[in-house]
Amino acid sequence: MRIGAAQAIREIGLPPVGADKRKYDLEVYASIVERLDNFFLWRQDHWALEKVELEKQVQEWNDALEQYCDEEDIHGDEREQVIRLNEATPFAPSPIQLVQKLKPK
Repeated sequence: MRIGAAQAIREIGLPPVGADKRKYDLEVYASIVERLDNFFLWRQDHWALEKVELEKQVQEWNDALEQYCDEEDIHGDEREQVIRLNEATPFAPSPIQLVQKLKPK
């Protein structure tokens, strides 16, 4: 399933989810998905996960990102940029928090 999902990401992209406005590098994103033991798409909906599962997925995603950089021989400033743009973090705001910030006061 993850190989099919990675192929679909490369061919049709990612649908917008919530307030996530990042421009994902589809090749990097698909390559990470291919490396995950437990297939999931890292998007804005991660905030609803239990803390233990969230921490596990953050680690698995970022390990797969490091593996991608190693296998593609990406180093130095380019590696830092790829990691900065594609790393997972449990500290991203939830869509609810973003909507509340946008409401007029």
